[in-house]
Amino acid sequence: MKEKDGKEIMNKKKIKIGVIGCGAVAQTMHLPYLSELDCFEIEALCDISQKLLRKVGARYNVRKLFVDFHDLVKKEDIEAVLVSSRQHFEPVIAALQSGKHVLVEKPMCFSLQEAEKIIEASQRNNVKLMVAYNRRFDPGFEYAQRKMANMKKPTFIRVLDIIGSNKVILNDMYDLYQFDDVPAETKHELQIKQDRGIEEAVGRVPNNVRLAYFWVVALGIHDINALQVSFGNPRRIISSQIWNQGLYTTSIIDYGEDTQCVLTIGSTNITKRVGMEIVVFGVDEIIDVKFPLAWCSKGVPATIRTSKMENGNLVEEKVLAFYETSYKRQLKHFYDCIINDRQPLTGAVEASKDIQVAIKIIEAYKKTSGIK
Repeated sequence: MKEKDGKEIMNKKKIKIGVIGCGAVAQTMHLPYLSELDCFEIEALCDISQKLLRKVGARYNVRKLFVDFHDLVKKEDIEAVLVSSRQHFEPVIAALQSGKHVLVEKPMCFSLQEAEKIIEASQRNNVKLMVAYNRRFDPGFEYAQRKMANMKKPTFIRVLDIIGSNKVILNDMYDLYQFDDVPAETKHELQIKQDRGIEEAVGRVPNNVRLAYFWVVALGIHDINALQVSFGNPRRIISSQIWNQGLYTTSIIDYGEDTQCVLTIGSTNITKRVGMEIVVFGVDEIIDVKFPLAWCSKGVPATIRTSKMENGNLVEEKVLAFYETSYKRQLKHFYDCIINDRQPLTGAVEASKDIQVAIKIIEAYKKTSGIK
């Protein structure tokens, strides 16, 4: 069996999996690949929209349909659960306590208290908890990470992650099932739970700071994780700025050994401006990695450019990393971890460290702006 690139998975015991949340990421990425891979069988679906649930169930010929995730995780024939709903913490805990292996979309949760409960539940029930940091399974990132590991003394890192409107992009690319049948009180309850998790993480803060933390965790957690696995845990957050009503955050991060990073996360009104870029400047080499938007990553490679001086000449190399999409590769890794009792590459402890960095980014802003 090949653990991540998974050109071949031997001993194909089918794992029956339940999917909680049938929205955009499930429809465009998770469900198509789960149905394509012969190591998984989609056993049950759950969503708070009954119309969406019936439509997606018919599309994938799934008969076990649930509005309440508690009913899904109680099914004994389900071995694993994929959580891609709006609210992650409660479905994850319920699945772990029911003895299910869990693959959860990022962010795993909002607060360190929630993270600790998830780690404890997975350990107590002896099940796998994997966070869907799909970029970690991108062949381009893997190539770039190898290059960065061999880089001589990185000194400056620049990370830019700006996104436009997912809805506009998705409607251009896919025929998504979308319905407006979720009761207003249900939406309100979900928002309250999200706000409670954010308050638990960063305290009672103004709306712009709350929104900034949401974007740092919902979007920037990919970047924080990529930096962690490449350069380790940061020594400190030197400073943070939040502006444009919380839609943009820029932080200066100290990774030690005279290595600093400028991380900018934001949302733009230029609806189709998307993508993430990491540029690492070393003493004798520059590595530039550009990722495509996850929604259109199938067949669209990450681009890696390296620049260095050789005999007085500037030598530039461009690499396009194709192969399988990162979403498919992470599903294969999840399967491998379950079947062969391996620890996930992107586990709960690592995700907890990412959340801690996100909180420190906001704390740095609070310190300089006088917010307690």
